[in-house]
Amino acid sequence: MPQIEVYELTLHGAVFQAPEPTGRDQDLMLELERIDGRWQMVVGVAREYNCSVHVGYITDAHENNGSLELRIAMRIMADSWTPGGPAVYLLKLDCGKDGNLQGQYKGTFKGKDVTGNASGYRFVRRYVAGKDFVPIVPGEHPRTVFRKAELPKLRQKLNTPFGKAAFEKMTGPVGWAMQYQLTGDRKYAEMAREEVAEIVFKGKGCSAAFAPARALGLQVERVAVALDLCFDAWPEDFKLQVITWLRKIATRVFCDPRKISLSANWNVASNHVGSLYAGVAFSGLVLWGEKGLAPPEPTPPWQQLDLPPPEGFRPAGGVPAVALRSGVVPHRWLVTEVLSEAIGVDPMASMQGLEKLHPQDGTSIQLEQFKLRFRPLPEGMVDQTANNLKIAELMRGGDSASFCLYTVLEVQEPGLYKVHNPFSNSGRVQMALAGRRVSHGQVIRLEKGLYPLMILARILTVWNKFQPWLEKAAEADLAASQQILAREQMEYQAKLAEWKLDSAEWQRLDGADVEYTKLFRMGRRLMYLLYREAVGTGGFQAEVGHYNKDTTDGPNRYATAYRRALGYDVSPFDDITYYLPRHVFTYIFPQNGQPWAQDINGSVRLSGSYFAALLPITPEKWQPVMLWAWHRMELVADPRNPIQAIADDPVWGFVHYPLDMQPREPAGLMPLVWEAPDFGFYAFRNTWKDHSDIVTQVFLKAHHIGGWNGPNAGTFRIAGLGKVWAAGPEGRERRRWHESVVWLPNDDHYESALGRLLYLKTEKDGSGVLSIDLNDVYSAQPDNKQRLYAPYGGGRHQWAFKPSGIEGMRSFAVDYSGQCGAPALFAVVDKIRGGKEKVWLWQLPVETKARQSVVPEVIVGDNCFTIRQGDATLHATFLTPAPVKIEAGSRTMEMTISAGHKAGQKTTVSFDAVFATGGDEFFVVATLQRGKPPEVKASGSGLNAAAVIGQRKVSFDGQKIALE
Repeated sequence: MPQIEVYELTLHGAVFQAPEPTGRDQDLMLELERIDGRWQMVVGVAREYNCSVHVGYITDAHENNGSLELRIAMRIMADSWTPGGPAVYLLKLDCGKDGNLQGQYKGTFKGKDVTGNASGYRFVRRYVAGKDFVPIVPGEHPRTVFRKAELPKLRQKLNTPFGKAAFEKMTGPVGWAMQYQLTGDRKYAEMAREEVAEIVFKGKGCSAAFAPARALGLQVERVAVALDLCFDAWPEDFKLQVITWLRKIATRVFCDPRKISLSANWNVASNHVGSLYAGVAFSGLVLWGEKGLAPPEPTPPWQQLDLPPPEGFRPAGGVPAVALRSGVVPHRWLVTEVLSEAIGVDPMASMQGLEKLHPQDGTSIQLEQFKLRFRPLPEGMVDQTANNLKIAELMRGGDSASFCLYTVLEVQEPGLYKVHNPFSNSGRVQMALAGRRVSHGQVIRLEKGLYPLMILARILTVWNKFQPWLEKAAEADLAASQQILAREQMEYQAKLAEWKLDSAEWQRLDGADVEYTKLFRMGRRLMYLLYREAVGTGGFQAEVGHYNKDTTDGPNRYATAYRRALGYDVSPFDDITYYLPRHVFTYIFPQNGQPWAQDINGSVRLSGSYFAALLPITPEKWQPVMLWAWHRMELVADPRNPIQAIADDPVWGFVHYPLDMQPREPAGLMPLVWEAPDFGFYAFRNTWKDHSDIVTQVFLKAHHIGGWNGPNAGTFRIAGLGKVWAAGPEGRERRRWHESVVWLPNDDHYESALGRLLYLKTEKDGSGVLSIDLNDVYSAQPDNKQRLYAPYGGGRHQWAFKPSGIEGMRSFAVDYSGQCGAPALFAVVDKIRGGKEKVWLWQLPVETKARQSVVPEVIVGDNCFTIRQGDATLHATFLTPAPVKIEAGSRTMEMTISAGHKAGQKTTVSFDAVFATGGDEFFVVATLQRGKPPEVKASGSGLNAAAVIGQRKVSFDGQKIALE
């Protein structure tokens, strides 16, 4: 197996949107990979700069005694809103033995000097697919849902009652493609082909009124996986059309997202785009290693002002010669067939030698794998009134096309002319005049004579205007032209270096298409970021409401497919591989009936499709427990007939359901404490037994959440003895007064900011103590909606924070030892300095679901309150403040809906809670039990107070709660 080293680097402030660096610029996050000592393509993102995925290469590298010096040439890609440009960075890094990387960089971006710190980490990819694993080789299919070598065993599985029942449930392009593989009957491949044609050519299922990118993403995944499963069955021309469509979508995702949606949130943590990023990543995984032509050398830009006509040039018979009219589209052309497929090479990188071609009517050319012939453009295709070549008609109403146009301009008035040849990230249109590549906006001086004009176009979107012309230029245009020429020359040098490295890689990989390799790497990069920024270590999954399941529907299957193909995981961290056990951890499993769990920051719902996707990559020690949970979640009555378990996804479920594995209950196998430190989620449970289990969850909101989220840093949830005791919101619209926190209703502070872990100690019995720094939450609102945190990577912009005069922290403890005389003891301390009125909140359970059918009784006493549900109670006592004013009941608040079709509308929301006021500090102890609560013996005052409950003493040492 090759050794694969990965260097995850952040160059702080390496790119900037302003004309000049400001000192508060955007970070560039890079993935460097070295395989058996060979540096590979560099892939980067700079999410605060724009939405694109950027590519580059290491052009020089030196190592010496734990230090690393690198020269990285990057192409910072434009997106639909922000332009890009070439960049070069020189790095000096110290490589620690623990894998940490620290150093500095200096370089240039957009022709301006930049310098700053670099940080990151290094790791070696770990093969986890078994000692007999063999990675995929170019040309091998299938490689996603299963590998070719697995097919005999799957066909044996098909002959079981489970397999036969699963086969009957398979449908859709992936289902029919799977049926083709299992039976070898090409009728199923044809059914899959017909459905894929509906998607690719007619857009079936590719849009939605809300979150169109999500709907498109699911279809892209289906098309890519069906292509993989039917690679040997579909006609070559159809496969080319499918591949064109996949590449078109990928182009839009990587650098032109507005062609997909103007309203989408393009952060990897958002439900809008998770499935789309997965679809594009699946496309790269399916196409990796497929053969392609040698990369063509980039076409150099014309860098001089004077551009003479070709000496002795005379157009061949039948070639139009059109008098040059300033600002007018030539009305006569030769045009090739208009391909609906996309050529592989960006015309604005290389015209593949066509810039020097002088065709005539009937001239044939070979453009990549396509044979094209020049013919006269039909009369009327240039609307001279609108001064527009009818591109939509030329493309026959489609949204992808590749073609060449050729004419000859007769220059009768020599002088300065400006090139008008608009392009976009999805519409790549390159003009060559007199055999020289010229750029949109460039000024050239033409002589009297004949100038051949060639245009090569690859358009991956709907275009309505196509207006190539030359117009008279003024002296004032020369300065702008000089800037264009400087940029074009820098980009050409970057492309030339990239071409040399691409060519070497193409030869090394025996002709593997480098564009597919880039698609593979760029798609994988988005998946890595999603696993880190949306899920995080510990498998948390951060977006609130049901949306978090939308985010990972697709990325979950990609994670498993990737390991199957390559033998190692996209992310080396315990993120997506811990997704199932993290969610199962929060569930309470009655002896019979539906398991249930509390939402603290995102839906905990686990459908059978998630088990079907993720079971194979869940740590082996927990797989039997996850199988048991899969049965419980899907209400499988008889494990001998588990077909109900895969009803949500019969294809992946058929492959991944382990008929030879015995389900195991969690007790003794699953832990009693769960930590997801990236986002600051900590859960504590007393046992894995039945409906009476107690599960306590605490959420710090310790990392920026790029999707729906709420102002809930420091909140908690408690469920146990069959009931909910501390509740909270479950929808997407959340406010701080919805949570069990200290609410400052009369202070304007940044409620949505993050908490930071100050202290954590856990016990084997599920008990634990943690402390949270909430100073960011109590800071003032930032000026001009400045970002306090980087969208990716966890960066904190200290310069964006404003002091409010308020500081605060919270400590929380849960004790399951029983020493207090009750099954559970809780303690909460809030230490706040500054500000106005403080309202301490304990959110009451008022759901009307089966587990909570009756609003609980709340009894308020002197410095205490009791929540009673049947024979169980939660009794809470305030040690501080004393005296304290306690109320229990419902309050109504007005809020503005933040998104959706009712965005901006005012609405009123009622919530039920215990409200406590009377001081700046709060120290509360509570016990959960059946029957009478144990006595609380309090002493001291303020945060120096202490309580003895049974054999437990509870106090606060200034930073954390102490249990003795």
